[in-house]
Amino acid sequence: MPNTIAPRPWQNGLFDAATLIPSSEVDWDGSGWKLYTACPEGAVWCCDDSDAIPMVPKRDPASGQSISFSPFTVYQITGCAEGTSRLPENMTLNDTLAAQWLATNLQGWVSAGLEVGACGSLGLVDLPDLTPVIGPLSVAQAIARLVENRQRDGLFDRPTIHMPGGVFPYISNIDTLLRFVDIAVGPGYGIVNTILPVDNGGWAYITGPVEYALGPEVEVLGADSLTERRRNYDDSLKERLAAVRFDPCGSYRTQFAYC
Repeated sequence: MPNTIAPRPWQNGLFDAATLIPSSEVDWDGSGWKLYTACPEGAVWCCDDSDAIPMVPKRDPASGQSISFSPFTVYQITGCAEGTSRLPENMTLNDTLAAQWLATNLQGWVSAGLEVGACGSLGLVDLPDLTPVIGPLSVAQAIARLVENRQRDGLFDRPTIHMPGGVFPYISNIDTLLRFVDIAVGPGYGIVNTILPVDNGGWAYITGPVEYALGPEVEVLGADSLTERRRNYDDSLKERLAAVRFDPCGSYRTQFAYC
């Protein structure tokens, strides 16, 4: 019988809302993950110059540009300092635990990397701030504000709402919301985002579709030195490359309060 309790992954997070792309699409050792962005411009136009609808001048689209999203490493380490930790069966057990926690925690760390812009990439924290002067909004008001501003930009797609894990008790109508938007209630949002703290609340974001890719899992073993053996210490370090990208067009952030 296995002598571990396997952790269960978080549900309804980023990986459920985003699209997994084959790892072959990412240049893991070079330029990373490219994205061409050109924000659309649109309106309603009367070609006969009638006054049937408000006239909106035709506008040229914004200049397109290519942006890069850098891959980053997610790691998970476990260790045991018990007197029997150097026994082969215990070293194998420790290795299993590290692999289980890497698989479980991967979504949270990728979410955190997306939020802060890991390794110099564009992050959710870099988006324009819609927080009103009066301060944070309720959860429902924050979602409404994000959606309305994206649509005012002329983007009528199905957007993705990103919110931290602590928000789920305050979303009572999530089934209704999922008819209109994708929602990533992510366990990693707000965890390493110490640059923009919000008392009794957090940040909500809106983007279009999000794509992520996962590189192969790499096992990194510590040196099996005499010192390590004398300490009766064994650790297992698991690493995996990840990359995540989104189009910044019509993407925003706003503060909300838990209320």
